[in-house]
Amino acid sequence: MSKHTVQSPLPGYEATGIQQGLPTQPQFGEPGYGVPTHGQQSAFYMYQSALPPKDIAIAYLLMIPSLVAICGLQHFYIGKIGRGILWLLTGGLFGIGTIVDLFTLRSQVKTINARRAVGIS
Repeated sequence: MSKHTVQSPLPGYEATGIQQGLPTQPQFGEPGYGVPTHGQQSAFYMYQSALPPKDIAIAYLLMIPSLVAICGLQHFYIGKIGRGILWLLTGGLFGIGTIVDLFTLRSQVKTINARRAVGIS
């Protein structure tokens, strides 16, 4: 009497606590965990080529015209059109927004690239 046996609704299978005889998914830490099964592709693979990542260096290069009051080109490049228009009309929020962008643009581009990797935006 080591295991409690119950009748399975599937003919030919016997259930004991966990359904036995049925394939199980590997658990976290086991070999094969996170690998697509049954002919499925991972979400990253399916959307990887659909939306290529943005380059951080190009985003910083587009900040150079901000020195002559043409602000916001970096925001157009990463897809933040509304913020780009705001920066153009206000001179980068009167220069304060442009200074903040010097320190936050890298994380903004990383966030955009993460969203693009899964097909968002």
